[in-house]
Amino acid sequence: HQAVAHHAPILSQLVYDTAVVHFNWLFNGREDALRCLSAWVCRPSSQFTGLHATLALEGDTAVGAFLAMPGEELNARQKADFLALVKATKGRDRADLQARLEQLKRMETLADSGDFYIRTIAVVAHRRGLGLGSRVLQECLEVGSRSGFRRFRLDVRADNLPALRLYASFGFRTILEVPVAYPGRAITIASMVADIK
Repeated sequence: HQAVAHHAPILSQLVYDTAVVHFNWLFNGREDALRCLSAWVCRPSSQFTGLHATLALEGDTAVGAFLAMPGEELNARQKADFLALVKATKGRDRADLQARLEQLKRMETLADSGDFYIRTIAVVAHRRGLGLGSRVLQECLEVGSRSGFRRFRLDVRADNLPALRLYASFGFRTILEVPVAYPGRAITIASMVADIK
């Protein structure tokens, strides 16, 4: 748990950077998003728990990471996160949060129990474009394969062309595109799968 706490700030920032618009909407802004994500990284029952993270390190500094788990486990951990968020929210803010969570349920698709779901894959900005993302993704696929998984799934913004190219180079294909309307901004999320032997 000490390693999780030590790397919680960078891990929560990496998670945040993968879905800024989403997290700002869910948590009502950057500051609250990073505060909550930092707590979730340290909570063993969270979908973002650092206990499920594999970090790419340069010395003692995390420069990339992935969080991945069986799809069924992801679904249970998402519920735990949403319950924790509701419990931590008081008064009028709770009704607003519950409305956002209802909208979120309509936007997200559940992961299949047979999928190894890649919740987050990220590289710090100054190390992007140098091949680190490929190495992080390769390690993720190897971890899932060693755990007996053959089907891998992830969700990514459809306008994130570098990520889409990376995933396609590893055999991922888009199976579903979901338009998501956030206040003042609409984006499309691409669900991608790869069958790895």
